[in-house]
Amino acid sequence: MSRSEPPRCTPATGTADPADQASLLQHCAGGDITAFHRLREYELPRMLATARAFMPEPSQCEQVAHDVLALGWKNAWRFTATAGRADAWLWRIFCCRLGNQLQARGDPLPAGAAAAPRGDAFSEAIARHLVQHLADRPAPTDPLAALPELAATLPSETPSHTLLERLDTTIDHLPAQPGDEERPAGETIFRSLSHPSLRRAILQARLQYHFRERFKRLIGRPLEDAWFERWRKGGKTARLEALGLPRRSVEEQLGSRLDLNPAPDELICSVAFPDRAERRRLANRFIWEGDWDQRLKDVNGLRQHRFIADIWQHRLDLTRSDSYQHYLELLQQGRPWRSHHKGVALESPERILGWLRIYHLYMEDMACFGFDAGRGKDRLGVAIDRHGRIVKINKGLHRLAMARVLGLPTLPVRVRGIHRQWWQAQAGGRQGDAALDAVAEALSGCRPAPLTAVETRRRTGT
Repeated sequence: MSRSEPPRCTPATGTADPADQASLLQHCAGGDITAFHRLREYELPRMLATARAFMPEPSQCEQVAHDVLALGWKNAWRFTATAGRADAWLWRIFCCRLGNQLQARGDPLPAGAAAAPRGDAFSEAIARHLVQHLADRPAPTDPLAALPELAATLPSETPSHTLLERLDTTIDHLPAQPGDEERPAGETIFRSLSHPSLRRAILQARLQYHFRERFKRLIGRPLEDAWFERWRKGGKTARLEALGLPRRSVEEQLGSRLDLNPAPDELICSVAFPDRAERRRLANRFIWEGDWDQRLKDVNGLRQHRFIADIWQHRLDLTRSDSYQHYLELLQQGRPWRSHHKGVALESPERILGWLRIYHLYMEDMACFGFDAGRGKDRLGVAIDRHGRIVKINKGLHRLAMARVLGLPTLPVRVRGIHRQWWQAQAGGRQGDAALDAVAEALSGCRPAPLTAVETRRRTGT
């Protein structure tokens, strides 16, 4: 919580002092709930009124306003003095979120908006459309800055008690700082869907998480780093390299040189690990042995991709999604879906809807701000097969699906493993740092694996 008292914005003034708005966002970035309530007090009635000008359904207007303020809270740390006016920054989120709602409804958007990339260009097109539609005036030079003042001229709408409660619940569980997603089960936004029956499992997962992190920090990493340094300096090189090299030590050494930016729609092959023991064995190694790269699946057929695509398709009414019906059927059979990993129990229709809304909010976040490699429990992982092609591994399949469904142009990924055959081909007999440099240099030329092998197996039934 911030130590200083956040300023108060008064709706009756028609417009809020930009300095006050900026201060409120800065307090929100520090996790100050009071600052969020004051920002909500001013902006929520205006956002509801503006959304109502385009959508007659109160429920859809409330959903848009809810998501905008939730995303504002979640991303307030992004706002800086160089980002322009605070109200324009917040209404940029409104424009993007409303634009997605209008697209889902099939409503016409301004020329070029649908084809524009998500972010400022898309928001500006929607903002200009809003200004023209609501005020019947020539588009201003800076529509994003003009939109808050225009919204203040509309008759404000009083938020419902249900909406205010929903926002409070969301903010109470939504991380306000980057990196909070790394917390263990039971300490994230999914905590809002926990159940007393999972209390012991959540506590166990939390203890295991902290034990693993402490063990890695005090014992695991020092041993791995010492082993890795011996290899870099030529000590028992063949033996250490044959064991696969410690992945975390390699990552720390190469850093961003392991990062690639393929197009999400080209990253279509995923590695299947039917043997969990094999997956665990490879998880901590950088050089991977075996035929794992011969077991590829089309990501479009994966459960995670179907789940995300289903949510986005039915985002206007998630109760009509296949996912909702699936979870509801399990509930009616007396077998409600549970995840001990996330600490979630879907033991009522409201919890099912809340579960789907969390993923929808994540998608709206990505649509507005793009893919942020720094957020999430871990980096989006890929591996390099024996031919030097990029294939997806199990880390971040939901996020990959979101990027594909939203049509993002590029996706930052981190190389987690490399097939030994390709390593040997690139290292060319070099050892230590020379081998690392040669492999890292070659990574820039890697491209996603084609789907040919997967399609062939599908057609033949093998």
